[in-house]
Amino acid sequence: MRYIGGKHRIAKLLAGSILPHVRDRRLIEPFCGGMSATVALQPQFVSDACSPLIRLINSVRGGWEPPAEVSEQMYQEALGGDHNNPLTFFILQGNSYGGKWRGGYARDARRNATGDSTRALIRKVGATMSTIFTNACYWDWTPGPGDVFYCDPPYRGVTNGYATGPFDSDAFWDWVRDGAQRGALMFVSEFQGPDWATVHVEYPSRTDLRKRQGGDQKTVEKLYIVGDLT
Repeated sequence: MRYIGGKHRIAKLLAGSILPHVRDRRLIEPFCGGMSATVALQPQFVSDACSPLIRLINSVRGGWEPPAEVSEQMYQEALGGDHNNPLTFFILQGNSYGGKWRGGYARDARRNATGDSTRALIRKVGATMSTIFTNACYWDWTPGPGDVFYCDPPYRGVTNGYATGPFDSDAFWDWVRDGAQRGALMFVSEFQGPDWATVHVEYPSRTDLRKRQGGDQKTVEKLYIVGDLT
C-alpha cells in the first residue's frame, strides 16, 4: 500500500544490517506503516499508533479484499466518512498523492494507484501471517535486554502527512535512549538523529518525503543504533 516514508526501496538492505544482531532476541517493530520493512525483517511483534491501519491489516488477514479501483468521487466521499472503516482508510491512504494521508486523489495516468496498493497490501499481509499485529504507540512498549527494536518514526521536520497527527521527536528519542539503558538494542531510521546516537549505516536513496522541498532528489537514509552490539 502506498505509504509516505515507506521503506520498499531499502527494506532488504535494512534487514541485512539488522537481522545479524537479533540472534535469539525478540524483534519488535512499533511503526509498521506500509509494512515493507515488516516483510523483510519478519519481526515477532509489530504495532502502530494508527488504529485504522491495524484494523485494515487484520481485516485483510480475515479475508477482506480492498477494491480494484477507486474513483475520485469515492475518494471525495471518503473524506467525510468513518476513518475507522477499513475501506475508508484504504481509500484515503493508499489512493492519495504520494501515499500521504488525505493528500489528494492520486491522478497518475502512468499507474493504477488503487491496483498497486491492493496488490501490495494483500502480498504483504500474506507474507507476515506469523507476526502479531497490535494497535499501540511506541511508548506502550517497555524495552528490555532480550529485545531488538526497529523504529521508523515520522521524520523530524519533514512531513505531517500521517493519520496519527503531529509527532514529538524529542520524546521519542528519550524513549530510545531509555530503552538502550534498559539493555535493549534500538535501531532507528531517520534523516537526522541526536548527537549521542550512532549512525550504523547510510543508504543513499530517492524519497517522496522531500519532493515538495526541492524536487525529486537523492537523500540519505540513516540507520541509527543505540545500545550495545555485543
